[in-house]
Amino acid sequence: MFVYVGITIVILSFGFIFWRQFKSLGKKISNYIFGGKSSQNWLWNYQLNEGSKAKYNKLFKKPIDEKTEANWLFTFTKNQKYWYVNDKDDNAIVNGPPGSGKTHRVILPNIEFMAQLNHDKKPHLIISDPKKEIIKFTGKLLEENDYKIYAIDFSNPKLSLKWNPLSYAWDLVKNETKFPNLLVEERINKALEVINNVIESLNWGKAINGNMWISQAKKALIVITNFLLFLGIDDEKLIHKNNFNFETIASMLNVSHWENDKKTSSWIIYSKKRALSDNNYYWKKIYNNIEDLSKTPKETLGGILAEAQSVLNVFNNDENLKMILRDTDSFDLVNIVSDNKPFAIFIHYPDHKPTAHFLVSMLIEQIYQALIEEANKKTNLKLDRKIFFLLDEFGNLPIVVNFDNKLTICRSRNIFFMLVVQDYNQIKKYNIYGEGTAQVIKNSCQVVYFLASNDEQTLNDISKAFGTKEVKSKSYTLSNNNSSSTESEKSKPVMEIAELKAKKPEDLIIIKNGYKP
Repeated sequence: MFVYVGITIVILSFGFIFWRQFKSLGKKISNYIFGGKSSQNWLWNYQLNEGSKAKYNKLFKKPIDEKTEANWLFTFTKNQKYWYVNDKDDNAIVNGPPGSGKTHRVILPNIEFMAQLNHDKKPHLIISDPKKEIIKFTGKLLEENDYKIYAIDFSNPKLSLKWNPLSYAWDLVKNETKFPNLLVEERINKALEVINNVIESLNWGKAINGNMWISQAKKALIVITNFLLFLGIDDEKLIHKNNFNFETIASMLNVSHWENDKKTSSWIIYSKKRALSDNNYYWKKIYNNIEDLSKTPKETLGGILAEAQSVLNVFNNDENLKMILRDTDSFDLVNIVSDNKPFAIFIHYPDHKPTAHFLVSMLIEQIYQALIEEANKKTNLKLDRKIFFLLDEFGNLPIVVNFDNKLTICRSRNIFFMLVVQDYNQIKKYNIYGEGTAQVIKNSCQVVYFLASNDEQTLNDISKAFGTKEVKSKSYTLSNNNSSSTESEKSKPVMEIAELKAKKPEDLIIIKNGYKP
């Protein structure tokens, strides 16, 4: 009896030991197969072998099949059989100084992935491409995958489609068939909003909004543009769409045009007549603004109009831009965005000539507005096909009007932005609209690609975004031949600034809301 009990105890003891060893070995095998030990700090870090590659795969690894949706790409397997794709509809921001590989390691792979999706999943693409290297590497691929390509090239008018920034406002009020769901008054109000945004997007330099000369110059340009628009509404024989442009506006920026007692001020007489004839609200507002400006002392008015003229000089003095901006026959935004066939719009511009950069921001603004109008036609207020803006060198572009607001609402319309910057300092210029505007833009980008940075504040922000980890430390003391030790825990960043600086150049870190890095 006792012998059997003893044998049983021995067997159970060996079994327990074996079970513990097997469990430990199984854990090691599991870690080896699935890629790393569990970690409270990383979703997956292949350098440290921390986190769970199995979980990373489960969340983001996808083949390209009929179910795969367009989204931001993280990376891909060498044979491109599987792609690691973001799982939620987010905006993204890419941090990296010149030479860090922002274009080749982030933008190009994203376009390559999206181009190969099933036809009904392919997104529309709007791509800023100053050096023309993106279209060089992806143009043929996009065409082979049934994309229609449009290119606006501010550096070479012979290769560019034509785009008049004011034509969209004209179409809103004059082409009823393009906006069948909008009442006349709605179309007029939207056209006036387009004009305001175009004028606001001009190259006003670094003057703040409160500058009197700037604000009055903007007012003068808006008044003239509104006058020409409503003149066209009255009778297109009085002004044709092709003359509704900045060259015509510039010709009216002379003090003599603002004096009621001169024949050259016939436009003021016409405005007064229209304002009084049927008490038209819009004409009344135009005439009141003309009167307000024309009563300004002559020298002051001359300074205001000279300020407005200087802003339009780029349209009058640059023959290349004149060729592009005169008409819009080959770049009709309304027709482009209403076509459900996948398209890619490339925006090329000379990165060494910043005086023309405001046109890029203006075009981005106008494409976005056209997309919103198209979305508003849908019962769910959402575009049928996703739209991705991949804005290379975004940090070097002038301000896009109301951009913080665009980022907060665009996702609900199926529109998404990728902002490529050298560091977070490049978006601080948006704080002219109010302290904290740049922070709103940062917070609206739920996916962050970090390649590198030379900016301490950016490194600090990235380090904070990783969170902290608990580190155990042990200290020893020796007193009177007696030693003692104490253990303590303290928090430290998952990656400190020094570690971010020393990161291998080929490593890409992705921070995504809701997940560990």
